[in-house]
Amino acid sequence: MDITFFAKVFGPCIVFFGLFQVFYREHALKVAKNFQGSHGAYWLEAIVSMIFGLAIINGANDWSTGWYAMIPIYGWLSFLKGVLLLFLPNPTYSSLWGNKINNIILGALRLVFGYVFICVGYF
Repeated sequence: MDITFFAKVFGPCIVFFGLFQVFYREHALKVAKNFQGSHGAYWLEAIVSMIFGLAIINGANDWSTGWYAMIPIYGWLSFLKGVLLLFLPNPTYSSLWGNKINNIILGALRLVFGYVFICVGYF
């Protein structure tokens, strides 16, 4: 598998989640609050984030210049998110990223990374 495969598969998904997080932030916060008391969902999110990040890191090792370097960076950020979810207690992580402004910033970052993935994969 090469880097364009990951870009084609994950790019539209990342853009969708970024759009949802920016434009439907009230619903995203409600979903996050519903999962806040569930330790199983918290662990599942951490494990899925780590697996997603490791899949990108291991499959997309192209650190060349340009847009291609953004894909492994996103993989490392996703892996780091999973590690933080596992080792930070739930209230600490939620207080860091659960407010409105940080939610919009994270959604905008997802849109940027998703756009880069789509440009790398399809153009």
